[in-house]
Amino acid sequence: MALVRVRAFSTTWEAGMAQSLLEAEGIRGVVTDADLSAGMPYPIASQHGIGLLVDELEVERATQILAEWDASTPLEEPEEEAN
Repeated sequence: MALVRVRAFSTTWEAGMAQSLLEAEGIRGVVTDADLSAGMPYPIASQHGIGLLVDELEVERATQILAEWDASTPLEEPEEEAN
């Protein structure tokens, strides 16, 4: 089994959410470089970001699941209407 990087994230929170999403779909994910931000008051990542790895046989399906997640996740919270 070879692990392949399917995505890079700027925060451990984002990487963990994506990992949980894939695992809910039966795909084991491994977050790498997350230890760089441990204990820091602000999120940091390596030059290449915090990686999410999956088995090479699951890359296509993982990429599709993450793309669907991206499409369904709003980038910003909707503003509340003033009354």
